[in-house]
Amino acid sequence: MSLEAVKIITDAEAEAEKIVLEATEAAKQSERKAREELAERKAELRQKAESELRELRRKADERVEDELKELDSANENKKAALNAKAEARLDSAAEMIVERLVKG
Repeated sequence: MSLEAVKIITDAEAEAEKIVLEATEAAKQSERKAREELAERKAELRQKAESELRELRRKADERVEDELKELDSANENKKAALNAKAEARLDSAAEMIVERLVKG
């Protein structure tokens, strides 16, 4: 093989090695960039999920508060009805006691 052919082969091998190194570095950079983008996206999704969770909790708390107000109102109505019934019976009971004492 001539010296010129050896030089061409050596240069081609060096060029191929350079191309492989550049491709390897480019692949590493692409992987780093993809990992960074993934981490950013993951952080964005986490923030969005936390925000949605806070909103869901706020709405749930509002619903619970509304239901508690409704229950409280219903209980107050029942309480008023029971008190009115008790008052009506109190008058009747007082009359019965007076009758028994008078008839004695």
